[in-house]
Amino acid sequence: MCHPFFLPLLLVALAGAVTAGAVPRVPGDDAEVLERVEAPRAAYIAELRALRLELAANPDDAPRAFAFVRRALRATRTSGDPRPLGQAEAVLAPFVAVPEPATLLLVVGGLLALAQSQRKTRPGDATARCCSIE
Repeated sequence: MCHPFFLPLLLVALAGAVTAGAVPRVPGDDAEVLERVEAPRAAYIAELRALRLELAANPDDAPRAFAFVRRALRATRTSGDPRPLGQAEAVLAPFVAVPEPATLLLVVGGLLALAQSQRKTRPGDATARCCSIE
C-alpha cells in the first residue's frame, strides 16, 4: 500500500521534469501580438476616460485635474487597481512641474505618492487607509 502523499509528490515531480526543459518562446517580430487581454468593464474606467478627454481639450484646467485625481483615488481604493494612481500622477505632473506649485498641488501629489508606496508595501489594504481629498 502506498503512502497517501506519494501520488501527489510523484505528480509534482513529473510536472517539474516535463517543464524543466521548456524554453520560453521569443517572438521573431516586435509587431507580433502574443496575447490579447480583455479590458476590464468597471464603471470607473469610463468615468476616468471621459475626464481624461476633457483634460486633453483643456490641459490647464486645474479643477478638472483635481476631479480626475479624486476619482482616480476613489477608484483605486474601491477596486484595488493601482493603474488610476499612475494616471493621476501623470495628470498632476504639469501642475507640479512649475517653479512654485500651489501648496494644494503638493499635498495632492504627496497623497498620490503615499498611496503608491502603501500599495507596494502592503498590497490589499493599502489605499483603503490612504488619506482622502474628497
